[in-house]
Formats: sequence, structure tokens, C-alpha cells
Amino acid sequence: MGHWLLGLLGGGIAGIAPLVLGTVGVILAIPVVAWALVDRPRGVALGSALVGIGATWFVVWARAVQQCASPGTPSDGCVAPDLTGLLAVPIVILVAGGLISFATAMRLR
Repeated sequence: MGHWLLGLLGGGIAGIAPLVLGTVGVILAIPVVAWALVDRPRGVALGSALVGIGATWFVVWARAVQQCASPGTPSDGCVAPDLTGLLAVPIVILVAGGLISFATAMRLR
């Protein structure tokens, strides 16, 4: 359970770091992904890191879509591309992480 929670935390950080820090955030996220790939037992950290990354990106992108689409928001201050179709990307990452975590949990039982 500890490795899964650590992977979830690392995935959340790896998901938000590139959005906040740009290229430096991508460089800082590389060790998290590398650790998740080599951690034993296989799949625990990888699944939770993918859940963390997917959930973080989903929340950020959904919030951006909601901010511009909100009826109380003045339309003159919100000029952004429509990200609704791109919400599929973090959902796929989130689901993949959940499936990897579930399969690993079943294998370790």
C-alpha cells in the first residue's frame, strides 16, 4: 500500500510539474517515471503514478474548460481553445493506471 500511495503522490507531482514549470518540470518528472518503471513488485508504482498523472491532468483541463464555459463568466476575458476533446487523454491515462493497479493487486493476492 505504501508503494502505491508513494506512486500516486509522485504521479501527481509529475503531472503538475510540467504544467507549472514547463521543460524543467518535464525534467523533474523523469525520475518519478523511472522509479515507477523499476520499482518492485512490478505494476504497483507504475499504476498509481499513471493514476496520479491522469487525475492531475483531468482536473486541470476540466477546470480550464469549466472556467470558459461557465454561464457567470464574462466571455470577453476567456479566450481559449476548446479542450473538451483533449479530456480523453487524461481519462485514458487514468483508466490505464487503474487497470494496471487492479491487475497487479489480483496477481499479488
